[in-house]
Amino acid sequence: MCGIAGFVSNNTWKTNSDISWVDELLVNFEDCCSKPASFDDMARPIEVLMWHFDDLMSFDLHFELIKNGIFRHKIERISLSLERILASLSALGARGHDLDTIDKISQDAKDCLWQIRHEVLGNVERAKALLQDSFVNPSSERAQRFAAWSIERVLENIDRLEVRGRDSAGVSVQFLIRNKSHRTDFLFSDKSFPSNFETVENGIKSSVHTVELSGDRVIATFVYKIANLVGRLGDNTAGIRRAVLEDKVLWSTAAHIDQVNILAHTRWASNGIISLPNCHPTDGALYERDHAESLSDRLALFVLNGDVDNYTDLVESCVQGNGYAIDPSVTTDAKILPVFYRLGTDPEERPEKRFADLMNNCAGSLAVVMQHPFYPSHLFLAQKGSGQSLFVGKLKDGFILASEVYGLASLTRRCFSLPGSEKGGSEVVICSENCDQ
Repeated sequence: MCGIAGFVSNNTWKTNSDISWVDELLVNFEDCCSKPASFDDMARPIEVLMWHFDDLMSFDLHFELIKNGIFRHKIERISLSLERILASLSALGARGHDLDTIDKISQDAKDCLWQIRHEVLGNVERAKALLQDSFVNPSSERAQRFAAWSIERVLENIDRLEVRGRDSAGVSVQFLIRNKSHRTDFLFSDKSFPSNFETVENGIKSSVHTVELSGDRVIATFVYKIANLVGRLGDNTAGIRRAVLEDKVLWSTAAHIDQVNILAHTRWASNGIISLPNCHPTDGALYERDHAESLSDRLALFVLNGDVDNYTDLVESCVQGNGYAIDPSVTTDAKILPVFYRLGTDPEERPEKRFADLMNNCAGSLAVVMQHPFYPSHLFLAQKGSGQSLFVGKLKDGFILASEVYGLASLTRRCFSLPGSEKGGSEVVICSENCDQ
């Protein structure tokens, strides 16, 4: 049992949206609370608030809450109005009024109150806690705050999924930089492809790799991994949050981002010991001898729920049979996914075709996601066999995914599942270049 989470952004985060609906809604709520109100009077502003769910969960509103204390107070006043409505409904219920109507309005009010206090205002504090004030660049704060908001959304998702496994966890944060002139702000190597840095500190493995793309673009990917033989719920994500908080290079890079792509995993070891080398996401690096023709795929990252039942056969035929090897410290069967994608599929084909060919060659019950630095606006998802699941939710700012629907329930009202099957499987490519895809 494992958990998968991810997010790929569009460009909506860059622009200010119309948030005047908050002022109108606040007037309606407080008007409702200032005098005796009918059931319809109490239900109407709640329905409007629910209709604005996507706006409520957007980064633009999140950023306004950080920068504008007056606006934050308005949202807090809406939550107080919801409390007053709940108190009124409780009093009416005690006097035996229409209990079915009271129950319906009360449930909606409770949902909205929780959403505002825990998922909106609470997320503001959690995301702010990821970014040290000393790292904030005033001229690029919006970009840095968006990076923090995106990372925290995915880590919150992993928090919920840890019940499916928590012996190790990993997250890959991929930033797209549109202007290479910014590269001197965050790169620490003169190599154009790839630039790499890796360290282990306080039990957390942190690595950075950069790739230059066409069109004056740079991809910078920050990967954090942690493994605990014995640990409590929340220990792994707390460790990753500390590493993110202290990563000055990540935040200096975030000041220049155009887009964010995040892939994360929490693991329950079934194949392979509990160790940092076995944490997901796994890459396509080979051991001792490299494959020059497929270097562009070496940094493709994969996460896996389930087991690759024919792992040994694939290693023997695709890896060892071609004179290559996998690092012996890596014993998770997930490692064969990026390696087979690199060595066993046709590099002339489109990535979605290669991804499908990989899945067709794997046996077992699998849920797999690929993040590729050469396709920064994409995440590649596949599910095969029974017993695994993947869900994709639509946000104003992009797409978010989780291997359990409860990972998305508080974030979106539009969710799609990959269809499961006893035989065969399904593949979905998330593309945020056009958010309607």
